[in-house]
Amino acid sequence: MKVSELDVARIKKQLPRKKHILTVTVIPFAEPVHEYPKARPFFPLLY
Repeated sequence: MKVSELDVARIKKQLPRKKHILTVTVIPFAEPVHEYPKARPFFPLLY
């Protein structure tokens, strides 16, 4: 479902702002993953 930019702007105005610190960690997954059996493996990122 797509949300229009106008709806996002309207919601931003209605919600109160709060000051919080957001910590995000990105690490590579330890084992390679295949999308299908003969595909080249890759290491996905975990957020």
